[in-house]
Amino acid sequence: MNKCSSVVSYVRQLGPQHMPLWRQGIELDLNEFSHPWTEEQWQQTFEVYTPYFFFHYRPDNSEAGQELLCTALLLMTPGDDLAHLVKIQTKRSVQGLGHAKKLFSEITQTLARDGLKTIYLEVEESNHPAVQFYHHHQFLVLRRLKDFYGQSRHALAMAKSLTATQANL
Repeated sequence: MNKCSSVVSYVRQLGPQHMPLWRQGIELDLNEFSHPWTEEQWQQTFEVYTPYFFFHYRPDNSEAGQELLCTALLLMTPGDDLAHLVKIQTKRSVQGLGHAKKLFSEITQTLARDGLKTIYLEVEESNHPAVQFYHHHQFLVLRRLKDFYGQSRHALAMAKSLTATQANL
């Protein structure tokens, strides 16, 4: 796969033109995530919070459209300078090829440019590849959340400052 043939974009308000990628994002969640969200959870997200939805896709000239490689959803409370990363997912078939890294670079640059100061997240403690990814991207562990994802499924609350990112823009 040619890594250079992919595109990262984001939207804050979904429009009809985003629906094919949005549907692929939900399918990615349903088919490749161990604990997918319900349709109600997706709907509530957009009713309560200000979302940033990032798409990393490979353009396709066929009628099928664009192939979604990975996606991320961050939520902000209006007036706050913190973004809560609630979902970041990569298709299994393209994991390890640098797509999540490219997506995350765009996320941090966009949020810093928009004046946000911090990215916060929870990650399942046993998800070692994800924990390693976040450490690589300068996230610090704030605390351990016992039974956050269910009995004996602990989480790490982590945060990353975007101040250094803003200085590089």
